Amino acid sequence: MYHQLGLDPAVSRALQEFSNSLDGMGRVSDRMFGAYDVKGRADAVAKVTASMTYAALSEQYSNQMGQLEVQITSVEGERDQVRTDISWKR
Repeated sequence: MYHQLGLDPAVSRALQEFSNSLDGMGRVSDRMFGAYDVKGRADAVAKVTASMTYAALSEQYSNQMGQLEVQITSVEGERDQVRTDISWKR
């Protein structure tokens, strides 16, 4: 994801600064798991956020389409009623 946005240099620099700021056990775990563990977590958070955003937008779209369908059905009913009234008057 970072690569697609051209942010790899900035992310690498931030990860390097993060590694330098660690001390003790944090530094040991960073060396064991690597900086890409942080990058992997950030990617996972981005994917979950994108998925939740998509779900929310999909729900909103579905609700709006449902409301539009109700309005169309109502207008069609009015149209059919007017046609029926006109045909009875003839």
